[in-house]
Parts: sequence; C-alpha cells; structure tokens
Amino acid sequence: MIRAVRKSRGGDGVYCVMRSETTQGLMEITPLIYARMEAKQHDIEIIGLARSKTNALELVRQMVDEMAKNGEFSAQ
Repeated sequence: MIRAVRKSRGGDGVYCVMRSETTQGLMEITPLIYARMEAKQHDIEIIGLARSKTNALELVRQMVDEMAKNGEFSAQ
C-alpha cells in the first residue's frame, strides 16, 4: 500500500487512516496528498483508505468497535 501511496497521482477527496507515529494506539486521518508527502520521507503504516473524511471517520469508528469487541481496546 505504501508503494501505491508514493506513486499515486490523484487523490482528491481520498483520506488515509494511519497509525500515529507519536502516540501508540492512536489513529490519524489525513488527506492522501499529505500521506504521500510523508511516505516519501519515511515509511508510514496505512491501515485504511476512504473516499471522504466522513467515510474515514466511520471507518475509524468501525475499527475501534471491532477492537473493543475483540478485547484489544478499552475506551477510558
């Protein structure tokens, strides 16, 4: 996926869900164009792609729900 992000040309309206580099356990939502710039500097861990910011937020919600269901996450 990193290669695809590095080589992509378009990306208007596409958002990446990435693992935070600064805080373990957090996720970041960023436009594809910014993820592409980061990927050129260093490896990033993309865990999801969405066609809009709203869809990216829904994707994160689904991921957190699944993690909570599996006992991997505890909202405090």
